[in-house]
Amino acid sequence: SRRPPYTPAGINLIELGDITPLAIRGTPQNNLEQGLLIRGAAFGNSDPYDLNGNRTQITGDILEGWEVELLHNGIRIDYQIIGPEGRYDFRDLELYSGSNTFELIFYGPAGEQYSETVIRYSGTKSIRKGSLSYQLSVSNKGKKVYDSELDIELVSEMTDIGSERYTAKFDYGLFSNLSLGSALNSVVENGERLNYAGLSFRTGWRNLYVTVGATNDPLGGTIWNGSLDIPTKIRLWGFNTQFHHTQYATSIIETDDTTDLRIESRSSLVLTGSLSDIATRFSATHSNLNSSSSTAYSLDLSQKMKGTRIGNALNYQDYSTSNLPGTFTGNLYFSSKYAPLTLRGNIEYQIQPKIEPLYYQTRADLRIANDMGMAFSFDHTPASRLSRMTASLNWRLKYVTLSPRLTYDSDERFSGFVFASLSLSPKPDRLGILVSGNPMANNGGVVSRVFLDNDGSGTFTNRDKPLANVDIYAPQVFRRTKTNANGTAYLTGLSPNKTTDIRLDHNSLPDIDMNATHAGNSVQPRPAQWITIDFPVVTTGEVDGTLYQLRDNKRLPLPGVMIELRNARNEVTDFRISGHDGFFLFDRVPYDSYTLTLNEKYQNKLLQPAPEFQLQKNNPNQLDIKLVVSVAKTKPATFGFAKSKPLPPPATKKNKPITKPDTLAVKIKNTAPASAIAKPFALQLGAYRERARAESAITQLHQRHTELLQKLQLLTKRSNLGARGIFFRIYATGNLSEAQAKTLCRQFKQQGQNCIAVPE
Repeated sequence: SRRPPYTPAGINLIELGDITPLAIRGTPQNNLEQGLLIRGAAFGNSDPYDLNGNRTQITGDILEGWEVELLHNGIRIDYQIIGPEGRYDFRDLELYSGSNTFELIFYGPAGEQYSETVIRYSGTKSIRKGSLSYQLSVSNKGKKVYDSELDIELVSEMTDIGSERYTAKFDYGLFSNLSLGSALNSVVENGERLNYAGLSFRTGWRNLYVTVGATNDPLGGTIWNGSLDIPTKIRLWGFNTQFHHTQYATSIIETDDTTDLRIESRSSLVLTGSLSDIATRFSATHSNLNSSSSTAYSLDLSQKMKGTRIGNALNYQDYSTSNLPGTFTGNLYFSSKYAPLTLRGNIEYQIQPKIEPLYYQTRADLRIANDMGMAFSFDHTPASRLSRMTASLNWRLKYVTLSPRLTYDSDERFSGFVFASLSLSPKPDRLGILVSGNPMANNGGVVSRVFLDNDGSGTFTNRDKPLANVDIYAPQVFRRTKTNANGTAYLTGLSPNKTTDIRLDHNSLPDIDMNATHAGNSVQPRPAQWITIDFPVVTTGEVDGTLYQLRDNKRLPLPGVMIELRNARNEVTDFRISGHDGFFLFDRVPYDSYTLTLNEKYQNKLLQPAPEFQLQKNNPNQLDIKLVVSVAKTKPATFGFAKSKPLPPPATKKNKPITKPDTLAVKIKNTAPASAIAKPFALQLGAYRERARAESAITQLHQRHTELLQKLQLLTKRSNLGARGIFFRIYATGNLSEAQAKTLCRQFKQQGQNCIAVPE
């Protein structure tokens, strides 16, 4: 079962600490302040970010020493190393018309790595009818949780530091192409509280996008502003090309800093595509200010070669009023992954006004186990002539993640740290606090309840018994946990938007005769949301027997016949194909009343009806059932394989063509069963890491290759391949010689099925 989480008032983000207050055009701003921020969408899926023309901003909190890569539609466009402020901040990001996918890849100092996806919309796609999004915050003006010397210098000219700032923003989609927004920023300036209130409309038609807004300035009346965004998309020289022009009705503040530059219009050109196999992105932006202009160019090149990615990013920016030449910088980087080792390197350099290196860095990450990793890094800053080496370990435990770190630099200074991180979350199924060593705020989670379904209802009731110490795992993301005394397991730290299976390990059930009623489910985790998947478990038994054919008063095994297991409601619960010796086995059969039926060809030829039987606690197994059908004397039997043309012989000059029979015929003697082959061969039709997937594949093989499998028996075999792990291989057996097995393999391959002939 799946149950969506309950989110009060649609809240999707709560920040406590250093936050970025809402910006209203024309009001006093500050980048970061200590306070509380709440963001959400009450009536629909919306993201209440501030859309300024065709630009956006992505910020967030992360620990010092982490590194963040930013990819836009698959191309790396920026990179940041987190400093003491513990925050990444990507500003002035160009938006394409329509949907924009930004991927943030985080690298921890001890080998940690995870990614997040952020989607931004430009134009009318950012408007959703009936959606109400909001953002509320309260903060202390100019104050941070930890003030650095740089922070003190930035706010030195600010008045009323520490006073309360209140901000609020609402946006409601009136129609699919028209939204109404309102905003409030209440701040104290020179001892007087000033309330700035704004009202805005956003609308669009096809590719045109218009914003109109007005802000009530208590010191200067009403400030009107507006913008017209005209995106144009064409194919130029094999590149996807977009041109944007935004014209503002009145000047607005370009940044949140103390600059007096005000923008009047902005034009941009973006080309994305590939040169040969090199991913390429070029952008050019020109901004007209009230007293000057600025121009910026960027070129991003990246290429993947097997397990290595190499890229170079070039950036140029120039202001018309500056007497200094424009700044021209670059960033050369590479990353290479050869499991379990990952190597990364980064060189920042300057070309203008002076050619010089700015920063070197190289790093190696080694994964020791699924819950443990190591990292070694070296970095050098030429300006300060400082080199630094760091070794660290990351150990993810159930309730906490420990990250010891040791650093040594060229000034002969040693430093050591031990970082401990954990996540707290309300339990999704009962009152209480869940503690985890995996991050939960930006990741998804699954809660699974495992119980013995005594009443057969499929849902947990008072009559059912919780099962403890049962393994629940997500194979694609290498997460595994055990159920507690309440039969509940919590899988945390699941990567958002990455589909994974949630399965129960049957080998961990307390009784070998127990079996879950379903194999699990595939889920797509969402940030800070829980998905519920219950595993009802029932006690099972076994049913086996042998199918015979009566021919000339001789009872001989009858292989290749489908045998169905039907419950008291005449529903087919399982089926098997009789083996070469006529044997069949149904395992993990839940307690119920059953009978056996054969396929239509043989059902009416049973000499005696199949017995009806009941599996229960005092009689869990029904063994050695004998089913006998009467078969008239016929021509020699064949496997019934579909005829196929023989394969052409290899193109050789001397060797004679080799031909194979169209079908494989095995003569059945009337006096005795066929003698066993001295060295029998089998067909390997697949190999899987999980038993449940192997069993599912067997069902699909029967459906796709019924005729070829008529005389064969499918079975799974557990194989331990050492470092490669445990595999469950699917074999088809039937007392086959090597020539017969190879002939059958060719026919399977003609039907698109992988096949290998191997000795039994």
